[in-house]
Amino acid sequence: MRLHCVFRLSNLTWGRKWDFIRILFVVARYTPFVDVPVDLIYSLGPTSSHVCLSLYQVISWFNVFGTIAAESLLLVRTYTLWGKNRVLLISLLLLALGCIAGSAVVGAEALSWFNYQDPPLGTAGCYQTQRIAIYAVNYALLVLFETGQFCFLWSY
Repeated sequence: MRLHCVFRLSNLTWGRKWDFIRILFVVARYTPFVDVPVDLIYSLGPTSSHVCLSLYQVISWFNVFGTIAAESLLLVRTYTLWGKNRVLLISLLLLALGCIAGSAVVGAEALSWFNYQDPPLGTAGCYQTQRIAIYAVNYALLVLFETGQFCFLWSY
């Protein structure tokens, strides 16, 4: 039964013409397959601070692309459920751009604060010397965007 579902999903996903929504779907769905191995290498592999920072930047960019793709799919869904209302689309796009810009500022600012040292007790992997609490702002912006979409859907 499960194999039948895989073939059905494969036909529905890969058997159609490629468009913007399909690209968003593929990016949102398959970036975790890159995120997890890179995160494992980051957590278990190197001890060089230069390599750790490079790996962190790779992980961060894949997370950004995956999150933007997933949130864009939700934006398109909301826009479609509202009967392709242009005012709603402009409102959601402005909200999304504001949240993305805020996250970009936080990310750029936080990169200068990263500092790595040798992990304690001889363990492997990247070990940050401090927690960077400003990243909570990124999650707050994501919650703001999700709440905005929810409010639009609720009033639908």
